[in-house]
Amino acid sequence: MPSPEFEAFATLLPLKRNMQWGELQAYAGINVVSPAYARTLLIQGKLGANAVISAGLRVVSRYPVVFLPEGAHFHGPLEIPDNPALCLVGNSLRVDGSMLLYGCLALTEIGSDLLVDKDCDLSGCTSLKKIGRNLTVGRELNLSSCSPEIVLPESGVIGENLILPYDYDMARLPESLEVNGEVLRGSIL
Repeated sequence: MPSPEFEAFATLLPLKRNMQWGELQAYAGINVVSPAYARTLLIQGKLGANAVISAGLRVVSRYPVVFLPEGAHFHGPLEIPDNPALCLVGNSLRVDGSMLLYGCLALTEIGSDLLVDKDCDLSGCTSLKKIGRNLTVGRELNLSSCSPEIVLPESGVIGENLILPYDYDMARLPESLEVNGEVLRGSIL
């Protein structure tokens, strides 16, 4: 099923055939960017809030990305592993696929209302202190090798397994966080 952004965009195509791509996006009131352009904007710190990225995105660690903007929607997997600069994931981020941010040592916070359709791998994000409310992960959430002091959201749904840091105090696990698989402890580094 096409996304609402695509449907809104598609209705304008017959009306505005002579417009350039950027003009058509502005006319539609949406900010759709290609993965290549999104990568450039992320590295420059200029990808705006509520951007819609037309497919999956991978950024290798030699290109520093400092933050993921609020309301961004990735139509495919988001992979920014081992990035030394990534420190914040904004509110209302949506990923149609897996989100792989493992090994991002500077990452301290994941914003509220994160929606990841498949797996969310944050393993090895040793500075991660907080995941915001209303977390939805379609499959597995991996927090192994993260700080044992991480604050998990009071509300949210994890479709399959939740993997916690090895030394996480299970008494701190919020009762209202719905886990539809097993709650496991990750390995010791």
